[in-house]
Amino acid sequence: MLTLKTIFKFIVALIVLAILALAIFAAFNWTLIKNMRANEMSVDAYSIETMQPRQTVLGGQSKTLSAPLATEVFTAALENWEETGGKALLVWHKGELVLETYAQGISPEARSKSFSLHKSLLGLVAATMEADGIIDLDDPLSLYIDKFKNDPRGELTIRDMLTHQSGLERYQLAPPSYMGLQLMLSDKIERAALKAKIADENPVFDYSNLGYQVAGAALRKALSEKTSQTYAQYLSQRVWQKIGANEAYLWSETQNGAPRFSSGLMAAPKDWLQLGIMIAQNNGTVVPQSAIETFLAPSEKNPNYGLGIWRGMSADLSRKYGPSTKMTVDSKAPFTLSDMVFMDGFGGQRVYISQSEQLVIVRIGDIRFDWQDTALPNLITQALEIEPASTAQSVVTLTGQSGREVALHMLTPHPPVANPKLVLFSHGAFSAPSRYDSLLKPMAAAGLHIASPLHVDSELYPDNSAYNPKDWESLRLEDMTLAAAYFADKPIADNGWISAGHSFGAKIAFINGGAALELEANITALGKPSHILAVSPPGDLPHGFPSAAAANIVSPTLIITGNKDIVPGMISNWKDHLFIHHNIAEGLSTAAIFDDQDHYFNGLYGRPKARSSSQADEDLLALITAFTQDKELPKKQSYSLLK
Repeated sequence: MLTLKTIFKFIVALIVLAILALAIFAAFNWTLIKNMRANEMSVDAYSIETMQPRQTVLGGQSKTLSAPLATEVFTAALENWEETGGKALLVWHKGELVLETYAQGISPEARSKSFSLHKSLLGLVAATMEADGIIDLDDPLSLYIDKFKNDPRGELTIRDMLTHQSGLERYQLAPPSYMGLQLMLSDKIERAALKAKIADENPVFDYSNLGYQVAGAALRKALSEKTSQTYAQYLSQRVWQKIGANEAYLWSETQNGAPRFSSGLMAAPKDWLQLGIMIAQNNGTVVPQSAIETFLAPSEKNPNYGLGIWRGMSADLSRKYGPSTKMTVDSKAPFTLSDMVFMDGFGGQRVYISQSEQLVIVRIGDIRFDWQDTALPNLITQALEIEPASTAQSVVTLTGQSGREVALHMLTPHPPVANPKLVLFSHGAFSAPSRYDSLLKPMAAAGLHIASPLHVDSELYPDNSAYNPKDWESLRLEDMTLAAAYFADKPIADNGWISAGHSFGAKIAFINGGAALELEANITALGKPSHILAVSPPGDLPHGFPSAAAANIVSPTLIITGNKDIVPGMISNWKDHLFIHHNIAEGLSTAAIFDDQDHYFNGLYGRPKARSSSQADEDLLALITAFTQDKELPKKQSYSLLK
């Protein structure tokens, strides 16, 4: 029989063992405990003192931005900013800093927590690394993470991580889990992230910090092996110094360990502004234009999300983070500017960007769980007297018989018009629908509904290298078949449709219009097009058109080219673009030859570049508008017409 003395000794032993266990746990998790006690998850965006250790992101020579005083035109916007706990607000518009203000006690040089603004920066860095040839976003993780070799996780890609479509298990913070706390506050962040297993083999968009930590591990390895640089060094030399940002800091697990890739970047509001300006201008002087396009392109599982950046607002005005996150961000109205994209930091840290309006808005402030994404930027666009967008853009994902997904990019008149006519547009080789905005947006504003698939040969198509070039044409035709089927049972199909395209896409437009070739388009659901618009179509080439190809074209056709429209290795004489014009039934075709314009209309579309608008641009759009509306084609000095 146990005596009281024995029981007492047993209880003491249990207490000693418990204390010993706690001591061992504390010894191995001291950083986690210290950070929990320091309350590093504070809702104060400026409480960064205990975010240690840090890695330095060296800045460059600051660019001078004149800072005007806030004027009465921003009264409503400033009232909203103050009511929602704003600490910093900066607005840049068309080359000028038009507003810069801070709450009392906040210095312009003060750095704040970025929260998930760092996700956007990591996505941009990854796109830049791809443009620099260091990685491919569709590289499997097994190339960079030894632990993932001979493991199903190794088949996942860097892009999967950065677009929140990995299917990896989640570590929750509410209620807190030990692994979730490790991932956020410990000195074993990367180790915790790499323990995650695949929880869903058919993943949907599910916003996660973990995926960014895994992506960061892969990027760190790639940079170390191919450039001998750390992430902080590459970020500094490749982006931060070039935009004229000040010195920033990365909160890392250890001094030389992994940064917190999902958050943890400490920077001043003006630094975020400079980053936004670089994205808005997209002139290739800091990072290649292709990197910005990759960064902004819609992801496979969520067209409203790019490579770490949010794209506009969904039709129901709510923004969902996926099945693992109950919280949604609701708004009462769409963005005034339909091309608005934004970096989203926890609770209302925002960088809003409109390329079309050359507008950047930075808001840093108190954490708001009732934040409305569109309220502040819409008040600012109203103050700047920016007219509402004349077009709205959206993306629909279609699926072919093989399971291949096709992103169908759409531009529609805004506000909607009665009885719009459908345009199926096929982009040029290696290009993308977004690279034709300067051409297609004015067409949409004039009352047309533009639908343009992202073809597999595009530089922006996920895993485009997996498709054999000999299959590009048949897959393009499959894309158009899917698009035709999508619209076949919709009212817009009753209004007739226009077959359109540029270069390789113009060939597709002719096939859609009935050109007799070995490959045919299955678009019978829509019938014959009412018009064909062919910009720089190919001629009588091995992969172009034989003379008999035009025999079945019965639709009025407008062919556009320029007297400098050559394609090295393909078309050495611009007149070759007129091949179909000379072989189509008499009276059906008109050709417009623009003076001094090349294959990309001197950078207006296809391979767009920063340039001033010209009279030829205006004449081109007026010509297309007249053609699609069955009006007499205007005669202008910038081009000649061939009947």
